[in-house]
Amino acid sequence: MELIEKEGDLLESNVDVIAHQVNCLGVMGSGIALQIRNRYPELVYDKYVSKCHKEVVSRFLLGECQICEIPGENRYVANLFGQVDFGRQTRNTSYDGIYDAMEKLKSWCTKNGVKSVGFPYKMSSDRGGADWNVIMSMIESVFGNTDIRVEIWKFNPEKN
Repeated sequence: MELIEKEGDLLESNVDVIAHQVNCLGVMGSGIALQIRNRYPELVYDKYVSKCHKEVVSRFLLGECQICEIPGENRYVANLFGQVDFGRQTRNTSYDGIYDAMEKLKSWCTKNGVKSVGFPYKMSSDRGGADWNVIMSMIESVFGNTDIRVEIWKFNPEKN
């Protein structure tokens, strides 16, 4: 694995897969999830909501990885189901859930010859309440023995 930290807008990057954490309730209400919802309403958001609503008990989605193709951009968005609920008062990120979702993403990437995956800086942490150092260790552990380039994108509104 090659690990690169970048500054800028992950959605404007040229990575093969944009990966981000989602909850199991069908709500993309803030952060990069909201940006993805606004940019890809039919290609990502509607599919995500449909998946959440098909599940009788939403917590069963925890640890799943939903891959959504973005035709015309020759890339994908990976919805990593890492939290059942949402809110900022407590840690809503499930460490087991986000780890399992990343493992499924890695497996899919390996099978499909994906060369690069981009994650938002502080994924699962800013809004999900997780410890970023734990999440970063998970990314390194999951993708460490692959040929996949992992990019961590830190958004700086002053430069974008």
